[in-house]
Amino acid sequence: MQTSVLIVGQGLCGTWLSFWLQQLGIDCVVIDEERPNTSTRVASGVINPVTGRRMTRTWMADEVIPFAVKAYEELGRKITAKYEVRSSRERTFSPAQEQQQPATTLIQRCDIIDFFNSPDRRKDFEEKAKQYAAEYLQWPEDEAAMQQHFRYELGYGIIAPAYQVDLQTMLDGWRQYLLQHQQLLAQRFDASQLQLLPDGVQYQDIRADKIVFADGIAANAAGFFQLLPFALNKGEALILKIDGLPNNHIYKKGNSLTPWRGGYFWAGSTYNNHYTNDQPSEAFRQQMEAWLQSVLKHPFTVLDHVAAIRPATVERRPFAGWHPQHPQVGILNGTGTKGVTLAPYFAQQLAANIAQQTPLLPAVDVARFARVLSRM
Repeated sequence: MQTSVLIVGQGLCGTWLSFWLQQLGIDCVVIDEERPNTSTRVASGVINPVTGRRMTRTWMADEVIPFAVKAYEELGRKITAKYEVRSSRERTFSPAQEQQQPATTLIQRCDIIDFFNSPDRRKDFEEKAKQYAAEYLQWPEDEAAMQQHFRYELGYGIIAPAYQVDLQTMLDGWRQYLLQHQQLLAQRFDASQLQLLPDGVQYQDIRADKIVFADGIAANAAGFFQLLPFALNKGEALILKIDGLPNNHIYKKGNSLTPWRGGYFWAGSTYNNHYTNDQPSEAFRQQMEAWLQSVLKHPFTVLDHVAAIRPATVERRPFAGWHPQHPQVGILNGTGTKGVTLAPYFAQQLAANIAQQTPLLPAVDVARFARVLSRM
């Protein structure tokens, strides 16, 4: 088989890179072993313009957020509802049937209600609201409006516009699209079968001009880019049933409560840099249940407990670009907790770089680590 680009991994980065390459008319094949506990599959899918305890503006928010909103809408139209089935229940459709399928909604506006857990937090919100004007931080008409749902004393502000992406439907739908178009090799990548050629790469029976590693935390463990300054961290969340709580907002009071597919809620998350494994921990569950009982006025039922390791970076900037010694070997990785926001934008940049040799943003281009990567 001959293709232009071989992509390792079908998480956020691999999905978006393969999507944009197709839009640009570039052939690609994705290699991916489907796993249930990847960071994308267990993430809340929130796009937030103001983040952190200091409520700083998300990096490049004015560019990446509008881009991401349009991109998820476009991908939803490309997938359509016919691809929402799991890979274990594959189906085939005729072209006429494909045209009859409705578009899939992957992204929805879902603003954030930010409860103040201290007077200093409220003061910070007031100051930042003046700085940003009404761009992202707003005051509710009635700060007592959430009293029937939550326990709070210091009021709350609203972060808007914010969005939520249905990542599970996105991954499943695009996976089915790739399978349908014979662009997915559903297996674990075996580095021992990769050969670098003077003008490309060979993997099993696939000959490609380039290979791009979009394989999340695996890139930190081994391979061409393992010397990059990754800063992996572990996140955990509970999946909850909460009767009576409106699911049209994201709620924050230290931790977050986010609407989840099926009418449920996602509660989390941690940023543990000193983890020993990628499994759910009893300590997190106890802590989260205690928090829920202290702030929530509705009964809740824990349906699931999920955990994963995020491919974050020391600089909190993604990695994109080409190996200094092997120009046919590339990477798109390291989007961390902002992956839902950043992946569409920088995947498009890399796809355009492949198709049209347009430059990458220097802040993400791995050329800045050429000296480090040349040690391998």
